[in-house]
Amino acid sequence: MKAQKRGKDWVELKPDAGAEYDEEIVIDLSKLEPLVAVPSSPDNVKRVRDVEGTPVGQVCIGSCVNSSYSDLMLAARVLKGHKVHPDVSFSISPGSRQALRMITENGALSDIISAGQGCLNAPAAPASGWAVPATGTVSLRTFNRNFPRKKRHDQ
Repeated sequence: MKAQKRGKDWVELKPDAGAEYDEEIVIDLSKLEPLVAVPSSPDNVKRVRDVEGTPVGQVCIGSCVNSSYSDLMLAARVLKGHKVHPDVSFSISPGSRQALRMITENGALSDIISAGQGCLNAPAAPASGWAVPATGTVSLRTFNRNFPRKKRHDQ
């Protein structure tokens, strides 16, 4: 809200004191298994352990449907002081100009670029076809676009 210059509009939402609920659902997060969507639909899901070891040739973080400031900061923290493997094409696409401006101003974009990756235009470059992987290459993406046989814009 502060970044949107609406800090005064923030209100904490919480239950009234003594509130009772009709139903309570408790989820033990330690028992959840990581999942990943595979081609060519977001609902085609497999356990990560079932695809573990699959060579990845491309990683794309972000598009118009995500890559908030916090997403990009997480990527920057993971990449800081490291290099992307030379066989991996890696890019980020900030979800907004505001997110791009914020990671530029705080130095996180420099950490990401120093790791050996590129920054595509905000917000929808990979989802719309600017980051098409080489034929037969596995692409790991953090957004909900997974189209088979996508063509590049410049083809």
